[in-house]
Amino acid sequence: MEETVDLNHEQTKPKENLLMFFLISLGAQIVAYQVHEFGHYLVGMIFGIEQRFVLTGIMHEELSGLHQALYSLGGPVITFVLAVLSLILLISSKKENYYLLSFVYANTLLRIQPMVDSLISNSIQYQDEYKIAKSLGLSGQLLCIISLVVFSAIFAAAVYYSGKKKILKVILFIVASGVAAIIINSLGKMLFY
Repeated sequence: MEETVDLNHEQTKPKENLLMFFLISLGAQIVAYQVHEFGHYLVGMIFGIEQRFVLTGIMHEELSGLHQALYSLGGPVITFVLAVLSLILLISSKKENYYLLSFVYANTLLRIQPMVDSLISNSIQYQDEYKIAKSLGLSGQLLCIISLVVFSAIFAAAVYYSGKKKILKVILFIVASGVAAIIINSLGKMLFY
């Protein structure tokens, strides 16, 4: 007896593994944070600024003027480049890619979340964009809002291109982001304070 094969049968897409997405997102958030801080560190190295890289950020000497503006710019620039690059790769990818999606989310929320928190809690003076603007004699709030809009647009594009179950992925990523922040802050307090 001969066995027949149905060539018209569509293969079903494997069920999305949301736990894997959560774990990848958690890792992406931790990596994105460290790369953002490394952006500041690189600028500091270029200008010969006395600094120390710790888990929760960069400890450095007091800066002012153009040095403060450029130093503060290092983190957001590298975050922006990684967010846009990850988004371009995500859009050009022919299939859903958890890694790219997680890195787009990580690099955009890395600027969105603290910016929103700072605007609400009236502590915006600690944000990189505010420091850049003030060092150049510009409105700190305006540059923060521009940054918030730009990173929100990149985030929205990632949500649009993320496939099915978009809202669930966004919620999972935000939870992963919170867990990553708790891990980084807890380890930082244990190790450095």
